[in-house]
Amino acid sequence: MSCGKMSKMRIRTTPQTEGDAQLLQERNSAKESEALVRLQAVGGFGPLLLGRLIQKFGSARRVLDAPPHLLATVQGIGADRSARVRRARSADADRQPAVRRCHDADVTIIHPRMSRWPEGLDSLSPRPAFLWSLGHPEALERPKVAIVGTRRATPHGRRTAHRLAWDLAKAGVCIVSGMAIGIDAAAHQGALDAGGTTVAILGSGIDRIYPPENRRLAKQIIDQGCLLSEFPPHAAPHRSH
Repeated sequence: MSCGKMSKMRIRTTPQTEGDAQLLQERNSAKESEALVRLQAVGGFGPLLLGRLIQKFGSARRVLDAPPHLLATVQGIGADRSARVRRARSADADRQPAVRRCHDADVTIIHPRMSRWPEGLDSLSPRPAFLWSLGHPEALERPKVAIVGTRRATPHGRRTAHRLAWDLAKAGVCIVSGMAIGIDAAAHQGALDAGGTTVAILGSGIDRIYPPENRRLAKQIIDQGCLLSEFPPHAAPHRSH
């Protein structure tokens, strides 16, 4: 081919089809998800500090690429955390269980750049940097109602929570609760019995079911909704969570 002909060729620089654009968006989202997990996996980056870093650099991927002198301009970033950022983009992070787990087919990382990010979380301070999801995170795109209550529920209280959740789920509402025994479990079960959708917010990793007696319930929730957690896989339940 002559240079004259080559100069007239149009070089494709943007996706040509809607399918290409969607694929590109999915790849970028997957890279952003992995960057967030890498930063969490090496430790020292809570939601407040991650939020500052992302606000400064625009994304978690750009945080990983940032040079130390620019990282140092962010409040709370010292030599130790700068070193952790370098470690997050190294082979050390590749071996972290959380980094491997984020690639599993049944796990989804949900972050604020995604359309299914629950907008209600934006009012929190600090806002979660991202969430781990196990199951069907598209449940979050439905209208949602939270039903929570005491662990020491009376039979009447459990029946009321179950019936209320059943009625709402039949109307297409996703029931959100914390999967504790008592009112929470009754609300989840009501939604499930109605053939509806429910989401459980955990104070542990998505693969660390607590309380243990709710393991069967957790499996049902994964089948018809999802488990959500701010905490990485294997994280133990803790009162402060």
